Amino acid sequence: PAQKSRGLFCVSLGKGRVAAHMETLRRPTTPFEMVEVRLDLLERNNDDHSDGATAAHSPSSLFGLGIPTIATCRELPGIPGWSEPRKTLILSAIEANADYVDVEVEAPKAYREEVISQAREKGCKVIISYHNHVE
Repeated sequence: PAQKSRGLFCVSLGKGRVAAHMETLRRPTTPFEMVEVRLDLLERNNDDHSDGATAAHSPSSLFGLGIPTIATCRELPGIPGWSEPRKTLILSAIEANADYVDVEVEAPKAYREEVISQAREKGCKVIISYHNHVE
């Protein structure tokens, strides 16, 4: 008989400081088998240096830790649409060895193609997502 897949235990990391999320992921008892990193929700302030000043506490440091990761970046607070900062966050996650990148189907074609191209170049799998918040 065919064996059923038990699935993966995935946690979504969003609101909070990168340093705090790093502590959680590095615990030897971390039960997560996959992590979605919500780049749009991470705090970016002087305490965690998410602006890139300290690489150890940048959002990119949450990738390549041995736990499969999905990089996701929805609209950035205060910056509507498909902004350059949004694309930069996603491309940085791909460069930092995210295992998967989530690209919304409604993203502009040029944005989508650039992200998909970079992902393929780095061996990062692409998830094309669709979100209907009305129905």
